[in-house]
Amino acid sequence: MDDDLAAYVAQALRLQGYQLSQAQEAGVAAAFEGIAAIAAVLMQDELPFALEPAPVFLP
Repeated sequence: MDDDLAAYVAQALRLQGYQLSQAQEAGVAAAFEGIAAIAAVLMQDELPFALEPAPVFLP
């Protein structure tokens, strides 16, 4: 596990008032690692400009 990510999770939980055990914090950090892995796959390729979201949603 990335030490920076584990430290971030620990501090973020404390700042938000959560009091989790070390095992629970490790689970949250593991979930963040999974999310980061998914995001890395999605960010590998640039999207064509035509697929970029519009700045204003108009129904």
